[in-house]
Amino acid sequence: MNDSNFSLKRLGLPWYAAAQLLYLLSRTIYIGAAITHFFIWHWGTIYKILKNYWTEECQDPHYRKMKVYKEITNWAYFGIFVVCLALAIGLAYAAKSGLPAWALIIAVIFAWGFTPIIGTLYATVGYAPNIQNLMQMLGGALVPGKPVAKMYFTLYGENPILQALALPGDLKMGQYTKIPPRVTFMLQMIGTIVGGILNFTIMTGTNVWSGQQVQSYNSAAVAWGALGKPLYATGTRYGFVPYMLLVGLGVPIPFWLAHKRWPKVGFNYIFTPVLVAELGLLSVGINSSVFTTFVLSVFSQYYLQKYRATWFRKYNFLMSAALDGGTSVMIFVWTFAVGGAGGKAIPFPNWALNPVGNADYCKRLNN
Repeated sequence: MNDSNFSLKRLGLPWYAAAQLLYLLSRTIYIGAAITHFFIWHWGTIYKILKNYWTEECQDPHYRKMKVYKEITNWAYFGIFVVCLALAIGLAYAAKSGLPAWALIIAVIFAWGFTPIIGTLYATVGYAPNIQNLMQMLGGALVPGKPVAKMYFTLYGENPILQALALPGDLKMGQYTKIPPRVTFMLQMIGTIVGGILNFTIMTGTNVWSGQQVQSYNSAAVAWGALGKPLYATGTRYGFVPYMLLVGLGVPIPFWLAHKRWPKVGFNYIFTPVLVAELGLLSVGINSSVFTTFVLSVFSQYYLQKYRATWFRKYNFLMSAALDGGTSVMIFVWTFAVGGAGGKAIPFPNWALNPVGNADYCKRLNN
C-alpha cells in the first residue's frame, strides 16, 4: 500500500479521455432515467399484472398451448438461488476478495430491485444497458479502498440482471417452439455449467484472447475502489459524475408532461433511457459495426415493413435469427481457423473491410 501511495503521489491521479468521460456520464444518467421512466410510464401496467397474478390466468395463446407440459416449480428456482448465493459467498471468502457477506447480499438485492425496471425497458424496446456504474459507485462506498472487493460487488450486482433477462427469454423461445419447459430449463442449467467451464479454460489456457471485459472490470475496480474518494468525492476532479444519477431522474419528466399536454404528438415514443445511454456509445471498441447495424435496421424496419409487409411478417424474425446465428458461427470458425485460437494465426488478406492500420480508417490512430 505504501508503494501504491508513493506511485500515486509521483504520477498523480488518472485522467479520463473526453469520449470515455462522456460514456461514463451517459451511462450514469441512464440509470436515473430508467428508474423514472419505469414508474411514470409503466408502473400502472406492472401493478395491474402483480395484482391479478393470483386471480387471472394468462391469456397468451402460446402459453395456453404449453399447459399440457409440466412447469418448473418456484421451489426449483428458489433452491437454485439459495445454492448459488451460498456458493457466491463461499467463493468470495475463499478467494480472499475482501467482500463481506452482507455487502454481497446488498448487491443481489439491488439486482433484484432493478430487474423489473431494466426488464420492462427490454420488453418494450428490446434494449437493456447495464447498471454497472451504479454498482461501482455503491461498491466503492460500501467497501472503500478495496478494488477486488468492489469488483466482486459489481459482478454480483450486475450479472444477475443479465441472467434474469436471458433465462426467461430462453423459456419464451421454448414456448414459441413448443419445447417442454422442463427440457428448456435443463438445457439452461447444462449450458450454464459448460459455459462456465469453457470460459475458465479459455481465459487461463491461452493468451490469444484480449480479456477486454476482464480488464474493464479491473480498471473500474481501481478507479472506484482504490481511488474512489480522490476521484469521485464531492469537489474532486470527477465529483460531478455521481450526481448524474439525480440528473437522470429528471430527464423523462419533460417528455411525460409534454405527452399529457399534447397526447397526439408522439412524446410517448421517446425512450429517454435509450437516448441518454447511447450518447457515449462511440467511445469504446471498433465502431464500424454501427453503420452496418443502421443499414440493416432501416432495411428491415422501414423498407421491408412498409413495402414488403407480407414477407416482413413471415420471415423478418427468421432473418434476424439467421444473421445472429450466422455471425456467431462465423466468429467461432474465424477465431480457431484464422485468428490463432487453434495455435497458429493466419494473416487475413487486406481489403476494403480489413484495411492496413486502424479498422475504422481513423487516421489519428494510424499515426
